[in-house]
Amino acid sequence: FSYEWKGLEIAKKLADDEKKDEERADRLIKDAEKERTYTGKTVEDLYVIAKKLGKGNTIAVVRIIDGGKNGYYTFDITRPLEEHRKNIKVVAKGEIDSITWY
Repeated sequence: FSYEWKGLEIAKKLADDEKKDEERADRLIKDAEKERTYTGKTVEDLYVIAKKLGKGNTIAVVRIIDGGKNGYYTFDITRPLEEHRKNIKVVAKGEIDSITWY
């Protein structure tokens, strides 16, 4: 019985995290409509934008304007973003140049 309870708690946490990601993506996309470019301050921002726009895809490569040769981020959008990557600052101004899905 306790295992079932733990499973329900984990499922609820994943659903709550998914809802938060969805709300965050909606806010970031709405902000981009004003400025005509998607912008993320953290890696998590880029992840939620790529996930929201890339329905049905599995891998997203996000390139940053003026990011240099290492100015890109790769995400597996079928899985939650790893905790250690969430608060990493994005290079340059964080403006997305392109997103490629695979």
